[in-house]
Amino acid sequence: MAIFFVPLILLLGGACGCLAQKPPLIRHDFETGEQGWVGMGVNTKAQTSQDAHGGKASLVLNYQIAAKQPAMAVRPVSTSLAGMKRIRFWLKTDHATPVAVVMSETKPGGGDYTAIAWSPKNAWRLVDLAISDFALNDGPNDAKDEDGKLDPDKVQGLAVMDLSVFFASAELGMPVQLPKVTGEHTLWIDDFEVTAEGPPEDRGARVDTFESGTLQWMPIGVASLQIVDGAPTETRAMAVSYRRAAGQVLGFLRRINNIDLATSMGITVVAASEQNATVIMTLECRTPKGKQARYNYNLELAGNREPLHKRIRFLDFELDGNSAPPDAPSRVDPAFLRTLSFLDAQGMLSQSAGPNTIWIGPIVGYK
Repeated sequence: MAIFFVPLILLLGGACGCLAQKPPLIRHDFETGEQGWVGMGVNTKAQTSQDAHGGKASLVLNYQIAAKQPAMAVRPVSTSLAGMKRIRFWLKTDHATPVAVVMSETKPGGGDYTAIAWSPKNAWRLVDLAISDFALNDGPNDAKDEDGKLDPDKVQGLAVMDLSVFFASAELGMPVQLPKVTGEHTLWIDDFEVTAEGPPEDRGARVDTFESGTLQWMPIGVASLQIVDGAPTETRAMAVSYRRAAGQVLGFLRRINNIDLATSMGITVVAASEQNATVIMTLECRTPKGKQARYNYNLELAGNREPLHKRIRFLDFELDGNSAPPDAPSRVDPAFLRTLSFLDAQGMLSQSAGPNTIWIGPIVGYK
């Protein structure tokens, strides 16, 4: 899929012993106008709004969701973002949807890097993204990055967009009911900051620990996502609530091609479910010829919120022969991972229906 995707640390300053902080590289509060942001797309317009999280104004993007017609708020960057560590802003959408935040490098030679943030309906949420959360867009039609890494000093543009447009015409090849989102919609942005303060760029082999407060997952089907404390996993976790339908599946997905798992033997995960569930855990990898191959592992969740702690070797994932391209390796190569997804197949396997919640705790690579 080709797409265009803080708390500030206080530092000791001066001989007086006062506390100081580095000023943001970019700060847009929209109190004096759009501050260079524009709408891009058919019937798309960016302007200021009195519906604000802080202050008296925010940026509002009015747009239309239609198949193959991306719409976004775009801001050209004319100054160097060298030293950038984090992007932080407040976000609200008029429907529950994944939102892409994109940094675009100078072309030719540079790529486009995207991070995902889940946005619930009509609720302001803080989007807090470290530079390590951004993954290279590596589809066949995406710009090629010569050095394969995000270079903040080469960023020429920023964009924020609703990803529902990609589901308007998606063909997933599986029995899943996708949300039917079309027509006119609205997205608000407030207090947008790019800062030089944040966590270390090296996140190690942590796929997701859900500590940042920003969910970087997308549902495959109609579901509600949130971060919870005190989950059955006995950790901070993501809770995915949905209604099973007989003969159908439902899941959730995360991009992981920004995470270095090349030297890991596998991943650890803790999961729980309200109802018993056969959950297909899938790793998608890029093949030598740039195609995608999927590798599956079944998690059996007992239900009744009973947590399952699992240590899974990459060797235990089996190639999905039904969709594998000819050059797909028989086993997972962790150096070429693209996405991780979980799919509740119980509705298809047992024709069961009804509400369910799955909790996913920390996911970490191990050596």
